[in-house]
Amino acid sequence: LDVRMSDASVQASLELQPQAKAGSGRAAIDAPGLQVRADGKIAQRGGAGKLDVQAADVSRAMQWIARWPGVPRDVGGTVSGGRADAHVAWQGGWQDPAVQARINAPLLTFKGTPPWTVRDANATLAGRLADAQLQLHLRAEQEQRRVVLDVAGRGGRKGAAWQGQLASLNAAVTDPSLGKDAWTLALQRAFEWRWSAGRFEAGAGAALLKSPRANDAPAQLAWDPVRWGNGELRTSGRLTGLPLAWIELAGGSQFAGTAVSGDMVFDAQWDAQLGASPRIRASVVRSRGDVTVLAETGEGHSVRVPAGVREARLSVDSNGEAITATLRWDSEHGGSADGRIATRLARGGAAGWQWPDNAPLNGSLHARLPRIGVWSLLAPPGWRLRGSLAADVDIAGTKADPQLAGTLAADDLALRSVVDGVEMQGGKLRARLQGRRVVIDEFILRGSGANGGTLSAKGEGAWTSSGPQASMAAELTSLRASIRSDRQLTVSGHIDAKRDSNGTVVNGNLRIDQALIVLPDQSTPKLGDDVVVRNAAAPITSKDARAAENASKPPSDKLQVAVDIDLGNDFRVHGVGIDTRWRGTLALS
Repeated sequence: LDVRMSDASVQASLELQPQAKAGSGRAAIDAPGLQVRADGKIAQRGGAGKLDVQAADVSRAMQWIARWPGVPRDVGGTVSGGRADAHVAWQGGWQDPAVQARINAPLLTFKGTPPWTVRDANATLAGRLADAQLQLHLRAEQEQRRVVLDVAGRGGRKGAAWQGQLASLNAAVTDPSLGKDAWTLALQRAFEWRWSAGRFEAGAGAALLKSPRANDAPAQLAWDPVRWGNGELRTSGRLTGLPLAWIELAGGSQFAGTAVSGDMVFDAQWDAQLGASPRIRASVVRSRGDVTVLAETGEGHSVRVPAGVREARLSVDSNGEAITATLRWDSEHGGSADGRIATRLARGGAAGWQWPDNAPLNGSLHARLPRIGVWSLLAPPGWRLRGSLAADVDIAGTKADPQLAGTLAADDLALRSVVDGVEMQGGKLRARLQGRRVVIDEFILRGSGANGGTLSAKGEGAWTSSGPQASMAAELTSLRASIRSDRQLTVSGHIDAKRDSNGTVVNGNLRIDQALIVLPDQSTPKLGDDVVVRNAAAPITSKDARAAENASKPPSDKLQVAVDIDLGNDFRVHGVGIDTRWRGTLALS
């Protein structure tokens, strides 16, 4: 076989002996980003050969392979670049050859937001095909987060079944935003596994999870034998001593050092059998410890106080097809919450049972949370949001079309960002839930000080088949929008905003009642746009950095802005030799 294309060539020869189930051949493939060389022979009880693959550009190689008939178009679609090589050699017949294989990937990049980069990945396979030793090592990066994975075990094929043992597994995650030390998972007990005729079985095992906090004891994970296949699943286990710190790893830097911290420890257990009739018992329960929440003194200073947690529990139970999830939170200073939702499972899916879109929902949520700073988790980094919340919500409808009914009330709302000079207080929210709509009847925030002005708004939002929709009308009355000493701003006016499938529209008229902008005497030196730096590892000028950032962002929705800003009669600008007032109208569009 000799095939030549505009960008590739394939040369191969093959000799088959069907009755003896034997053959020999060689092949050479040169394609974009890919080079393959194969040479060998194979029979029932004898043979030898080798295969070498060099992928200098994995992304280009995958794109070329996807062009071949019968190959899925999205094969390798998640790989955006990198290089790798593989070497495989065998000795002996196809019944049970001795195999030596090695795969190296110095660099692989995968699409994502943000993308993942895999470095120094290597895997080796050595031994008889029926029982070969396997080792895997890799390092992965996503922005500043680092992951190191080491796996060792054995496995192979005996008859129609694949089986083996996972002997060791060690994973470590580091994230500078959460501290310099690593979060680790280490397998403590090896376990056997088997795959045959569409059925997977794994033996009992155990692992330790360790957080980087010095005072946290390792959490212990243990599971009983697992059975899965032919529409059935059987699994059970327990997780004991899981500290609160693991929420930081799951939530990222947004949860690090936020309004919730402490030494609370959880225990979890599960027992699920999805067969002819499903049976599920699972729970996560506080076992000991407490959390501290960010509150305020009478003088408005932030202070951490123990929540005095009495009970914290999340459980899931089933009775046949009916399944119920319940939430219970009760504390002395952190409020209380009770929730319950019931639904039904249906036959189908890989596990034998699934949660279909038409499954009915029936439940409720009642919460009373005091004036604490836990709401800062919902605010952008660097911002602080606090207030008390009362919620009474009934849940109905189906999974695909949930219907909510009830009220939300928040008092003593406050929003602050020291860096931006924003400090709002004395806020209030009154809202109603109607089906898939949220109607805001009243929303008020007051500026800092006795004469800080107000921000009031009304509106509604809904989740529709075409995406989220919202409309809002806000009125500003002498609002002190910024109180920084070098950026003082008091503003009045109104803003109307609307969001639907066509994009976002913002209209309004604002007037600056008073403003003082102090320009810094010195600014940071920077390169001009006419300076060209060659072979730079990263953007050099701010213009290049903005261009690179915008290029990496997905296409945004359409935005229409038409806001007129009257600078008023008291807009002062001071600094770098300037001391003046501005007047006029700015039109933002």
